[in-house]
Amino acid sequence: MIYIIKKYYLLAIFSIGFLFSYTNNETGWEYFQGTRQTFYMFENILIDSELGYGDGQPANNYDGYCINNPYQCDVIGAFVNRDENEYGDLNGDGEISSSVEICVGWNYVNSDSDNSFGFTTLALIGQEEGDLDTYLLSGESPFLKVYDHTNDVVLPLDLTNSYYTETLIDCNSDQTLCDGDNGWESDMGNGVWDDETPAEPFEDIDGDGVWDASEFEDLNGNGILDDEEVWFDLNGDGIVDFEEPYTDINGDGQWNDILSAELFADINLNGTWDGNVYEELLGFANNEIFLYYGSVDAYNILGCNNSSACNFEQEATEDDGSCILPPSGQLITSGVVNGNGFEFYFDDSLLDGTQGFSHQVIVTQGFSEIFNEINASSPIQIDNLEWSTTYSIEVITTNFDVCETLPNSNYPLRTYENIQTDPMPQPEQVFFQNVVPGEGQVFLEWDEVDYGSVYRIFENEILLDSLIYPLDEMSFMHNELAPGLSYDYQIQAVNMEGLEGDISEISSVTTLPLSSVELDSLFAGQGQIQLNWSMESSQYADQNYSFDIYVDDQYLINRFGSSYTVSNLNAGQEYCFYVEAKIELPVDGDLIEFIANQSSTLCGVPEEISGWSVLIEVDNSVNTVEDGAVTFYDSYNEIGMNPDASDGYDEEFDFPEPPINPSPGAVSLSFYHPEWNFNDLWGNYFTTDLRSLKDLSKSLEVYEGTLSFTASQGLGNLYFNLVSNAGNNPVFLNWTDQYYLVSDGGNVPFYYDETVPTQFNDAGLLNPNYSDQFNFVFGNQPPSIPENLEAIGESRNMMLDWDLNIDCSNGQISCNNYRNRYPATSYKIFRSWAFEINPQLVGLVGTRHHKISIFPSDLSGMNNSLFSDTLFSILDNPSDGFIQAEYFEDFTDLNQNNIHDYGEEFIDCGWDGLCPGDPGYESEFFIDENNNNIYDLGEQFEDSNLNGIWDQNGPDKGENDGQCNIVYYYQAYGYLTEGLDSLSYSNGIYDIGETYTDENQNNQWDDGEDYVDSRKLMIKISDQVDNEFIDYGLRTGTQYFYNIVASNLAGDSDLSIMDSGNTADNQPPISDAGVDQKRYLTSISQDSILCTLPLDNVDLDQDGYPDYDINGFPILDHINNSYDPDGLAGEELLYSWELYDPDLLLFGPGDPSGSEPGWFNLGNDKVLSIMLPESNEFPDSSYTIRLLVEDISGYPDYSPDIMQLEVTRDIPVPAMITNQTASPSLYYIALDWDKSEYDLPGGPNPAPEGYDGDLDIADYYVVYRDSVEHEILTSDYTSYVDTQLNPSQEYCYYLVATNETGPSIPSDENCYVTGDLPIPNIVIPTGGEILISGQSSEFNWISDIDLSPLSESEYIDTLRVLHSSDAGLTWEVIPGASWSYPDIPDSYVFQVPEVDTISFRNKFKVEVLDIGDYSGVDQVLHSDISEYLIVIANDELENNYSSGWNIVSSPLGLSSSSVDDIFDVDSYCFGLFDQDGGSYSCTDTTSSQIDFQASEGYYMVSEDEVALDIEGDVLVETFPVVLEQGWNLIGHPLVSKVLVDSLEVIDPSNFYGIPMTWDEAVSSQLLMSSIHGFNNELKMHAPVDVLEPFQGYWIHASRELQLMVSPHIYDEDLYNREDGFLLSITTAEVNPQAPMLVWKDMIKIGLSPLASDDWVYGQDEYDIPIDIATPTSFPDLWIDHPEWYEDGITESRSFYSDMQQLNDDSRKSWYLKGELRGNDAEAQINLSWEFENLELLGEDEVNLIVGQEIIDMRSTNSVTIDRIYFGNMQVVIGILSCEDEGLVTCADGACAESLDQCSCDSQELVDCGDGTCVEDIEDCSCDSQGLIECEDGVCVETEEECGELNNEIPDKFSISAPYPNPFNPNVKFDFSLPAIAHVGVNVYNINGAHVEQLINGIKPAGYHSVVWNAGQLSAGMYFIQFSSSQGNKTMKVLLIK
Repeated sequence: MIYIIKKYYLLAIFSIGFLFSYTNNETGWEYFQGTRQTFYMFENILIDSELGYGDGQPANNYDGYCINNPYQCDVIGAFVNRDENEYGDLNGDGEISSSVEICVGWNYVNSDSDNSFGFTTLALIGQEEGDLDTYLLSGESPFLKVYDHTNDVVLPLDLTNSYYTETLIDCNSDQTLCDGDNGWESDMGNGVWDDETPAEPFEDIDGDGVWDASEFEDLNGNGILDDEEVWFDLNGDGIVDFEEPYTDINGDGQWNDILSAELFADINLNGTWDGNVYEELLGFANNEIFLYYGSVDAYNILGCNNSSACNFEQEATEDDGSCILPPSGQLITSGVVNGNGFEFYFDDSLLDGTQGFSHQVIVTQGFSEIFNEINASSPIQIDNLEWSTTYSIEVITTNFDVCETLPNSNYPLRTYENIQTDPMPQPEQVFFQNVVPGEGQVFLEWDEVDYGSVYRIFENEILLDSLIYPLDEMSFMHNELAPGLSYDYQIQAVNMEGLEGDISEISSVTTLPLSSVELDSLFAGQGQIQLNWSMESSQYADQNYSFDIYVDDQYLINRFGSSYTVSNLNAGQEYCFYVEAKIELPVDGDLIEFIANQSSTLCGVPEEISGWSVLIEVDNSVNTVEDGAVTFYDSYNEIGMNPDASDGYDEEFDFPEPPINPSPGAVSLSFYHPEWNFNDLWGNYFTTDLRSLKDLSKSLEVYEGTLSFTASQGLGNLYFNLVSNAGNNPVFLNWTDQYYLVSDGGNVPFYYDETVPTQFNDAGLLNPNYSDQFNFVFGNQPPSIPENLEAIGESRNMMLDWDLNIDCSNGQISCNNYRNRYPATSYKIFRSWAFEINPQLVGLVGTRHHKISIFPSDLSGMNNSLFSDTLFSILDNPSDGFIQAEYFEDFTDLNQNNIHDYGEEFIDCGWDGLCPGDPGYESEFFIDENNNNIYDLGEQFEDSNLNGIWDQNGPDKGENDGQCNIVYYYQAYGYLTEGLDSLSYSNGIYDIGETYTDENQNNQWDDGEDYVDSRKLMIKISDQVDNEFIDYGLRTGTQYFYNIVASNLAGDSDLSIMDSGNTADNQPPISDAGVDQKRYLTSISQDSILCTLPLDNVDLDQDGYPDYDINGFPILDHINNSYDPDGLAGEELLYSWELYDPDLLLFGPGDPSGSEPGWFNLGNDKVLSIMLPESNEFPDSSYTIRLLVEDISGYPDYSPDIMQLEVTRDIPVPAMITNQTASPSLYYIALDWDKSEYDLPGGPNPAPEGYDGDLDIADYYVVYRDSVEHEILTSDYTSYVDTQLNPSQEYCYYLVATNETGPSIPSDENCYVTGDLPIPNIVIPTGGEILISGQSSEFNWISDIDLSPLSESEYIDTLRVLHSSDAGLTWEVIPGASWSYPDIPDSYVFQVPEVDTISFRNKFKVEVLDIGDYSGVDQVLHSDISEYLIVIANDELENNYSSGWNIVSSPLGLSSSSVDDIFDVDSYCFGLFDQDGGSYSCTDTTSSQIDFQASEGYYMVSEDEVALDIEGDVLVETFPVVLEQGWNLIGHPLVSKVLVDSLEVIDPSNFYGIPMTWDEAVSSQLLMSSIHGFNNELKMHAPVDVLEPFQGYWIHASRELQLMVSPHIYDEDLYNREDGFLLSITTAEVNPQAPMLVWKDMIKIGLSPLASDDWVYGQDEYDIPIDIATPTSFPDLWIDHPEWYEDGITESRSFYSDMQQLNDDSRKSWYLKGELRGNDAEAQINLSWEFENLELLGEDEVNLIVGQEIIDMRSTNSVTIDRIYFGNMQVVIGILSCEDEGLVTCADGACAESLDQCSCDSQELVDCGDGTCVEDIEDCSCDSQGLIECEDGVCVETEEECGELNNEIPDKFSISAPYPNPFNPNVKFDFSLPAIAHVGVNVYNINGAHVEQLINGIKPAGYHSVVWNAGQLSAGMYFIQFSSSQGNKTMKVLLIK
């Protein structure tokens, strides 16, 4: 019946009337079953071009293979997208998405061609109201996916190679006419759909061309229209038409004018036959079946799909083996430190992941990276690091380049290690190399020493400097020393860790004396000599040297700077000069003047004063017809000054101009002097004009010249040569209105053109024809008035700027402007408080290249009437320049002291030296056009000096003032490139802003009031003259007026136009009256106390809170912290202290009142001290005091600060308790402290401010423990013992002193820890050691609490050491091992107790008795016992071996390797065999002698016990056992037992031989996981967990290795190996010939989740090779894997163990082989077994198959078999195969005794349901089909149907649906005919080809059935066409195989 259900499940689905949901196990796809379905059938589903795998069963077949074996089949599913905005949260994720996938059906892929003819059927659910409203709409196509079980991935399905076919019944194919009329269509089948066919043939009786139907009902059948018969003119032709005969081709009982189109399956409902339609998934159509041929395809994307891999490809669905797994596990690292470097090792051999790792090593120190190497190799050496520094090492391990991405958070693998370099050694002592003195300096040089990081330089034992390594040179220059003094130096090297080296020896040196000034040059001039000197080599060259100048050994003058010109010298007389430098330098805090040696002497003779001149040459070039270009010259024209000349005509100096050359083009230059009246003699024109020598530094001299020409045109030049630099005077050529600067070697071009009257030609050259007159102007003039002054006010400053006077000497600007010809070299800033007040000089702006003049009158408010030179003085010289004074009025220096003394005559003519009546004294004439008696700009004037401006001459600065006037010059030092300098001066006048005493308190200075005559002048210096100045320190909210004066050496300009500006509004000052105060009256007789105001906090933290002293009192001082927010440094406020006393309790009406009623003035001091009585009568018992302040601008503090001051007779709280100390012990803490007592003022614990009474005022002390009040003591106590405490526990204490006023501030809380219990901790031996009997051994112990030496504990009374040989059951004190405090040792050398053999159960104990409590009672005993057993062994050992087989070895390093020496060969008979084939036998004297070694194992066989008696060395350290590749028979070399897990392995071929653990070696496949020994009792080899003395073992290695066997802590309880399922099978011969020599064998098979079914070294173990010639037979059993051996995977096919993976496989099997070595053919073998973790198998069967016998291994544990079966056995876990049970396997996998007993399906027959298999379903009985058999043999569902068949005529035509559908191989349908009819039944395939005709003939009326057997046809869709005169129908049926 199962088979039938499979075939009919499509139909069964139709009957479901309620919802079931079906969830796919593999994908989670879920759909609900509905009643509306469409079936999609796919011929092939290909995944990666391979047919998908599955049973094709639907979701509701719970017996199917796929549904019961998840993830073993492929699944196809269909889906639609739905909008959750329309349907709600469809997937239940709590979010609304515009597109979610809805599964509308899924099915397992069908890969069985016998199931549904190989098609995969997918039933899809259509939309219905309710839960299915999101399913498929009619006509809607889903999209498809497939689950690929091989790769566990869901893939999209592609329809490219899939198609469906619209079946065509090609009526004209093979001349098969659909209607049975051979004349219907004559052509052969055309293979296309014919949408029309001709009309059915008829007889056109009336010839009208159309078939006429009868237009009347012929009631009587006579064929004519009778009267009673009704006629309807159907065609409107007016003729009664009779039915014309026709051929009814299609048997429909009527004439068809156009037959129906050829039949086809219009699957897509487009009305057209489409044939094969590719890539189209048809829309949903209820109950339709859609067949798709070809293949729907899915393709995996090959790549790495392991998300843990570095090269994981998101899109990859199938793994191609390219995955590179990132490293994981532990990278082995280590480091070796060598000084300040280290060597770093790392080993990646034990890392998991894909090998081939790359390592990046990064070394950092703090945040600095020291080393970074990619692809680093081990080891890495890093040197020259910091000492005593921890370096962090990060190793970043990655896989190749593909692992740059991060597959998970653990990638890349990062390994960290910290390594600290060694401490830096102590530096050596430093030795001086050179100590070189200099002038005011000492140069030190020394040898560099190793590890010197800092070099400290000491001078006279005072640290000068610390130089930090590295240094460019090991040297130091000590500057700024006094010259000629002695200094002592030492140097000490300190390393970077502060470790000091020995200080050097003292080196004494004396500095050189002050350097001499060098008189570099002397230049003799006309009546003067210029001196130039330098101090370049001096260490003080940038300081304020002054220089005394001596002439002819007589002091002349003191000057600053580096040059001086001595004037008024006699020409021709020799003068000799030298210079002395002097300087003030600080020595021990005092300024001492040092004078350098004088300079060398230079002499010079002044020249005669010969004046100066300018030589002028003129040329003119003209073009002539004869000569071409010709140039004419007029040379030797000269103007200038000479001391012997006059301003008139001098025959000696002034020469007339010769006549001009008559040649055309000649030119002549001359100087015109008509006033000399030589017109009649040689004319008024002169070629030279020399005048008297004058000082033109402040005035101008004009020479008038003219040009004459003989040509009409010509290009000319004026050339100049300045002799004696023209007297160092500026020279300008004034030609018409143009000014040209005359320079030595310069020229001025012109172009003469008498034809043109213009001033310039086209090239811009002057035309002398416009004016042939010009002037030369010599001398200097004061600069013009500065323009565009602007003042901008700030808070306390004023920003000033103006336009600069620019010098035209650079040739870049015109000299026509007076401002540019005589520029300013400095500017003077004048300020006034009001417009009408005279301005006062407040600032200078100049350069370091020019002197700046300062006139004393400038400093007097420009009011000469108030000024006197005698009242002016410089108070404070500038710091970056110097001031020198010069007289600017000539005087007669009678005593030649360069000072004008009273009585010496002088010329009182002022600055310009012009006296009334001198030429140029009067102002220049001007035309007063507006008659205001003032020259106004623009009015015409006579420019006498040709300077271009009107000069207002007359009385000037200093003229006729009765005193010889001085000008002061400020000169900046050369080093001052830019900056501010200043000087202070007094001028004998009160100046606004100066401090004064306001005696009449009218807030202004009045004549007679005292004032401080001191003002400051600011000087701004820059490299080039500047036009900006900031006037600092002004009053706020004030208008200031400013003028600027431009200045040069010629003098000052007039004042500029005034500008004013306002400073910012005032910010009122802030008063601070201090904190509230409390003052204490400490005696009855005291009635008042001194109170000092203010009292304020010394310091506030960043949050504004004050600092407190130890008593909690704020730290105070009497500093007044009132301040002015916009005040400047040094400015003081005005203070007024007031006390509030409205009730006149303290003051009376006559006392000084305050600023408001009720307030009284206390005083005006900044810090005020007053006496005040007790304040208890005042409100709130305190005085209210306030402080009023006023700033320099007169603004008050509008909110005066108020404080409260209390004067009381109370006492303060006690002082805080200090100096708390404690003595902790084990069970108590003894506290001590200083008594509560204030210090005297100035002490660290002062009394509160204002208290000066008794200092000890505490009554009680309260002890707090852990913040809880613990004890109260009177103040007589200063100690306390707190008892009954717990050891090793922290207790915190603080104390509080109290009195009647209250408690003090708590003392500092101090925490103390009670002593650590002296619990011993044994260091050596603790267990696992091997001790040698009778020899000395060391015993060490420490404190168990903090691991410190126990000898340091002060809490020990006694200590002793004990020994036990029975694991601690009994103890004995070791003789001499007892001590008392304080002689407690930390170690003890004792003699190991003697034993005869090996003692395995030794332990040691240390006992300590502590000191007890405070009284020395309640002592406690503490002890420690060695945790593990200790082995004690003798070096002479004996071991007895039982009879039979043993593997033996020696646990000693043998003194002899001879078998005769080791065994008593005379007493015992035995055989001995080694691994290499060597043997020894007592019965065979020819046997080879064996060399018996400690690390080798040997087989020994004997019928009796055998004694091994050895002597040798007891091995107590690690012993290396060398392993060869393959099996090794080894001996255990130690006397102690050793766990296998404790063994270490060294692979000499890998990473410097670093040992790895046993588990690491096994996991690295270096070793098999088991070591096998031989169990004498069990008579078989078996794996061991422990190596024991005297025993040998088999071990298998994959390469040459070293097995490191070490003594260790041994406890069998520590070893517990957990494995998966394990089955051990042991074999033994039954009734052996020699029972004493019997030998058994064992194998192990198992299952583990971590195991693999494939060969894995270490997981699967080789069988032990037994190649020994034994005297008896013995069984050899192994697991057989010939396929591994034959494929070259393994070295043998025989295995001791085989582990397979524990998974869901239904069957696991192992083939066993055995051999009984010996000649007993009749022998029997016993097999026995035991399980471990059997529960892991669940209910799976475990069977042993021996021959044909199956043994249930769960129900028995042994079996005896014949030898013949020993060679071929099998163990099966799970389901047995048919062959296992001796049966055959049917096609469906079932087992049967023979193939004919297989199921019908497997025989490809039909199962009738009753067990009968038939070829055709019709052969089945009706009963087997569940039907009723009628009398005619027809099978029907009901008996009524039998009656209908036999008796009744149906009343209408009907056809039933074919059933079963799908079918195999028979399908049946019924039809009923109400009348006899011709019936045709034809079958067509899906391509439209005719397959078979089932009926073609007359059928009587009644019920009929048609059965079609399609057994010979292929599976697929077929069409059954039924046609008859009663009705037609085409039906689809599906044949499945």
